[in-house]
Amino acid sequence: MLDSLIQFVVSLQGNIWAPVVFVVSYVLACFFLPLSLFPVAGGVLFGFWGGLALNVAAPLIGAFASFCLSRYWIRGFVERWICRRDSKWGRFVMSKFSFWPFLTARLIAVPPFAMMNYAAGVSKISWQTFLAGTFLALLPWTIFLTFCSSALWSVFLEAGLSGFRTAVAQYTRPLLAAGLLLAMVVVISFVVKRKNRQKILSAKAVEDVQDNLELETQ
Repeated sequence: MLDSLIQFVVSLQGNIWAPVVFVVSYVLACFFLPLSLFPVAGGVLFGFWGGLALNVAAPLIGAFASFCLSRYWIRGFVERWICRRDSKWGRFVMSKFSFWPFLTARLIAVPPFAMMNYAAGVSKISWQTFLAGTFLALLPWTIFLTFCSSALWSVFLEAGLSGFRTAVAQYTRPLLAAGLLLAMVVVISFVVKRKNRQKILSAKAVEDVQDNLELETQ
């Protein structure tokens, strides 16, 4: 499979149809494949600016297509699939998924890109929020991988997929740290907001009881 990928990229170099073939392949991969090699291939084939444009546009199209597929055609299957894997996470996604939790999950890539597209489709998140969160989360990773594409492609050719993953993990530690920091901020904010809401509800319940007692004594 790796040899086929290498041959595929080599065959596209200098081909007039390379941008179209690359985008179509990238979009189709968004439905079920890991995507880390595609931005690197895009940078190798089209340079930084051309590669960056295609590396952002293709996964956005693929992600939105997966999102629509999940929301309008296979919603029941995806809901059963998510709840079967993790019922608590599934309930959270389908009831409370919003921009910041979605953006955080995108940045730290947990769950994986394809799974997140399908999960978002059965949530209450709007398509506008989905696209905005996906775009913002794609930018840092895509810029980095496209910029370092030549070096990472050389590592891939010499050390294979395992060496490539090791190199990406080493180079992207600052991005991962920033994503985890953002995740911590979102989680802390969510917990604080939930506690404050519980306090408000408790205070309101006490006031309601006091009002009822006053009415009964009158």
